[in-house]
Amino acid sequence: MSIREINLNFSPYDEQQQVLESDARFRVVAAGRRSGKTLMAAFETARRALNAEGSWRGYWVGAEYHHCQTAFDILDSVLPDSVVGSKKHSPPREIELFNGATIEFHTASGGALVSMGLDWVVCDEAAKDFPERSWTQELRPALSDRAGEAMFISTPDGRGWFHDRYEHGRDESKPEWDSWCWSTYQNPHVPDEEIDSARGTMPDRVFRQEYEAEFID
Repeated sequence: MSIREINLNFSPYDEQQQVLESDARFRVVAAGRRSGKTLMAAFETARRALNAEGSWRGYWVGAEYHHCQTAFDILDSVLPDSVVGSKKHSPPREIELFNGATIEFHTASGGALVSMGLDWVVCDEAAKDFPERSWTQELRPALSDRAGEAMFISTPDGRGWFHDRYEHGRDESKPEWDSWCWSTYQNPHVPDEEIDSARGTMPDRVFRQEYEAEFID
């Protein structure tokens, strides 16, 4: 089942489409606020779960609880009832499909994340309050036995570990990684004049980080 078959209202714009068509194992997306990165990652998660065979397991890990809640609500709305076996609305939230695929929603600071192998991970707002150890000590090892894949999405916030992974994607010696960066201006669903209006209400440094997706020390 393709992304467009899940919900015909989702039409990826060029930058999103490049990410979705990439065959890199680890994809890093640094994008401005309201650029549609969460929606893009949610549809990729849905596509993978729907096309899975056997006991496929994916994790959506947010820097904060509301990131998980937003992702759950998006996936809950786009996955047809005909493919959903059960849902768990209390934390940690979970959606199980009839094909055996399971999507769980966790916060990065919630303690030990994984005790089983994973096929797919989304690290949501990885540049924010998302501990690096959640990736290096918990999520990355859980991908090993299934050769699982991951997507990192975030608006930049300094030059921490998310920036390091973004640089991995620019390094030709790391073929498993790929990275992209784009501003909110690239999202055709947000008027340019609205972004221009926001520019006049905040410090230049903040605008460059939050809307233009610049990595600023």
